[in-house]
Amino acid sequence: MKIFNNSNFSQNNQTFTSRNSVIRRADDIARRINKVYPRISSSNVEDRMMERGFEKELAAPIRFKLMHLRYRVNMNIKAAKSYLEKIKVLPDAVLDMKVGNCAESAELAALAAKVNGIKNFSIRSVRGSDDVDFDHDVVYVRDRKPYIIDAWLGFADYLDGALERFKKDFGCHFDMNDDTKVFFLPYFYNYEPMNCLDNLSEQTLRRIFPELIVDKKQS
Repeated sequence: MKIFNNSNFSQNNQTFTSRNSVIRRADDIARRINKVYPRISSSNVEDRMMERGFEKELAAPIRFKLMHLRYRVNMNIKAAKSYLEKIKVLPDAVLDMKVGNCAESAELAALAAKVNGIKNFSIRSVRGSDDVDFDHDVVYVRDRKPYIIDAWLGFADYLDGALERFKKDFGCHFDMNDDTKVFFLPYFYNYEPMNCLDNLSEQTLRRIFPELIVDKKQS
């Protein structure tokens, strides 16, 4: 059985030179996350299995390992005595266990965003009209033209471009059609990564996570 790693399954033939520097840099951040923290996603494997006509239960061992990771993260977060200790819990666990779904990917992307000086970002859940939940989390950057960093799928793009890719390139993960409207709504998770990030400076995070720096630019 071939297992798809987040660091390479989403690569495609799209050239990056056609995009502006903001999106190219955000793309670099998404890819850097997946290089530094390679991981297998149970939901990705399940979707791929179903797309190929296999039972998604073949991914059960990965799902069990992910449950163990989340339990470990929750316990270590409760035991941590500082924001710095808390912010290191998830990266350390992913690095050790090599699993993570979109929630873990979004939290790593939020960390990398701050390390690289991106402002006005938050983790958002992808929702549809009539409160349809696509069970997917990304980092949303409120720039002059908003964009997302999707470390689970391994790309960054403006909202319209991201929606097009959700529908076309990653259709096996989302039940969307041409008329589907997508909203990026506030994200809630007991890990509370944004609280940790809000209380740690960019300089501190760059010192602790130098491997996430994509260039030497200072904000």
